[in-house]
Amino acid sequence: MEILVTRIPINVTVRAPAVILAPCRLSIRGSVSSELGAVVGASVVVVVDGRTVETNSSANGEFEASVNLSLSPFLLKRVKIVVHVAPKEPWLSPGYVSRGVVEVNTFSVGLLSASAVMLGLTLYTRLRPPITPEKPKEGARLPEEAGEEETAVTRVERRLEGVRAQLLDTYFSCVRLLSERLDVSMEVSTTLREFLSDVSLRDGAIVKPFSKLTSLAEKALYSPHPIQPSDVKEARELLEQVRRVLLG
Repeated sequence: MEILVTRIPINVTVRAPAVILAPCRLSIRGSVSSELGAVVGASVVVVVDGRTVETNSSANGEFEASVNLSLSPFLLKRVKIVVHVAPKEPWLSPGYVSRGVVEVNTFSVGLLSASAVMLGLTLYTRLRPPITPEKPKEGARLPEEAGEEETAVTRVERRLEGVRAQLLDTYFSCVRLLSERLDVSMEVSTTLREFLSDVSLRDGAIVKPFSKLTSLAEKALYSPHPIQPSDVKEARELLEQVRRVLLG
C-alpha cells in the first residue's frame, strides 16, 4: 500500500517601496496565507542586502520587519529582499519570495552635482583665450628652472595576519563549501553581501549562521578594531553549523 503525503503550499506577499533613499530605515511588510486562511505564528526570516531580521506572522498572517541601510559607494544599487517563511503547522509547506528595490545614494547625488559644477569650471578654464606671457626685458636674467616637485605618495596597506587571517580563512572555507554544494560562485567583483544574498536564495536554512559569519569577515576586512580569538572561535562554530546543514 502506497501512501502519498503532501503539504499545503503557502502564499507569501511582500510590500516595500520600489525606490529608497539611503541612508534610511527600510520597512518591509507582508502577509502569509494558504487556502485554509491566514498562517499564524510562522517563523519569518527577512534578508535585505545580506542583513537578516527575524519575526513571526501575527494573528491575521501579517508580518513587519525593519532594516537600517547605510551608505554604499554606488549612486544606484539594486537591493534584494528575500523572505523565508517556515509555518509551525506540519501540514503547511515552507515558502519564500524575493523582490528587488532600487537604492539611491543621496550622498553620491550631492557629489554628482558638485562634480558637474567643477566640470563646468574646468571647461571654462580650458576654453578661455590663452594669456600671452610678458616677454622678459632685454638683458634680464631668467630665473633658474625649478626642479620637479616631488610628491610623496603613501600607500597604506593592511596586512592580514594572525587571528584576522585565521578568521578570513574560515570564511573562505565556508565560501568554497557553499560554492560546491549550491552551485553558486563568488566572482572577483562580488561583494560579501552580494554573495550572502545569492546564497540565501538557494537555501534558507543557512541564512542565519552564514549571515553572522559574513559580518565577522567584514569586521576582519574593514574594521579598525582588533579581532579577538573569540571571534575566530565563533567563526569556526558558524562554519560547522553551515557544514551540518549542507551535509546533513
